[in-house]
Amino acid sequence: EPLSYIGHWSIVLGVPAMLFILVLYLQTRVPAAPALAIRTASVVIGKDAAPIPVTLPHDWRTGKHSPSSRVYRFEWIIAQPPEELWALFLPRVSMQADVFLNGHLLGRGGSIAGPLTLNWNLPLYFTLPTALLHPGKNEIAVDVTAEPGDMGLLREIYLGPHDRLVQDY
Repeated sequence: EPLSYIGHWSIVLGVPAMLFILVLYLQTRVPAAPALAIRTASVVIGKDAAPIPVTLPHDWRTGKHSPSSRVYRFEWIIAQPPEELWALFLPRVSMQADVFLNGHLLGRGGSIAGPLTLNWNLPLYFTLPTALLHPGKNEIAVDVTAEPGDMGLLREIYLGPHDRLVQDY
């Protein structure tokens, strides 16, 4: 089945175009600098659904759920907020993401009103204001939206000092 899917697109687009798309899809920018790699999260699929644990990358084509929006959450504990500016690096999101820190919107990776912003090939980067971090548990929420029936994806997320992560962005 997967080969027929790839075969169909290689006929439509041509083999060189398909190889280019495959390379873009598999390419992930991984920070060389020390950072916390987030590879697990809980995800809410649908409006009133209970969160379920997932491993990142999380590819929506492998699931049985079809809603076009999912909210990924992860928590981490710190003794004290860092003195330096920290950031969140999302190497690959398909298609658009809104990012929240402890319930506060950090930024949007595009528009969900009207035509959806197609960010499938663009990394996203958000700084974490120190004033929003507090001792104890902190939560990042990433609300990912894809076109209905389209493939959605969230790869690993990296959290760390801005001056180190920005080099990989």
